[in-house]
Amino acid sequence: MVLAGTAATVERIWHYLRSHWLANSVFRSLADIMDACETAWNRFAADPGLIRSLCAVAWAPAPASR
Repeated sequence: MVLAGTAATVERIWHYLRSHWLANSVFRSLADIMDACETAWNRFAADPGLIRSLCAVAWAPAPASR
């Protein structure tokens, strides 16, 4: 069972990836789409501040930054 807060977080991430790195693109093949999605995900995953801002929920406070 997926919690509503978790689904909302996934939707926020997906919206960010689409609007910042995947929108207005034309791909020649499925492989090109997969490559673009992988690149977008890796850019997202490399930015802890972005992850924190998109994934923060009131019921699960983030630990203090190191």
